[in-house]
Amino acid sequence: MALGSVDAPVAIVEYADMRCPFCAKYASETLPKLVEQYVDTGLVRYEFRDLPLFGQQSMDAALAGRAAAEQGRFWEYFHTVYDAAPAEGHPDLPREKLLALAEDAGVPDMAAFRAALGNADLRSAIDTDTSEATRLGINSVPFFAIDNVAVSGAQPLEVFQNIIDERLQAHGVTTNGSADN
Repeated sequence: MALGSVDAPVAIVEYADMRCPFCAKYASETLPKLVEQYVDTGLVRYEFRDLPLFGQQSMDAALAGRAAAEQGRFWEYFHTVYDAAPAEGHPDLPREKLLALAEDAGVPDMAAFRAALGNADLRSAIDTDTSEATRLGINSVPFFAIDNVAVSGAQPLEVFQNIIDERLQAHGVTTNGSADN
């Protein structure tokens, strides 16, 4: 549930809930630009963490994301869920909808996907993410740690770019990817 090189100079960790309307807005408007500008160029590693805050459907959606990840389709599932989100409010994500979204995301083995929805290890991994967020004092989504700089909410692209560029500079890297000498 990560994008980019493990050796990238800057890491971004996102805590999100797949039922969060602000997470969906960020995922559709800001994240693709950050991936193109920073992740695809090797400057940033992007990691996703589950923080299901909006009830059982949020937990079920997190499990579904992990089930898709087990088949190498996390990011396709992630984008499919957020692309299907309503313009306002929390989407309704009952099990049948999660299954349909998995099919739309191209999850190849739907029987394995269904079985993974009840996987205790996947549930434990979500609980670990949630515990980590709680220890850090995170109580809303989306929330980002950009090289340990906290950013709360679906901020404009420029906010992310400014922080990433500052962190890259602190690591001796210019935004064009060359190291400063």
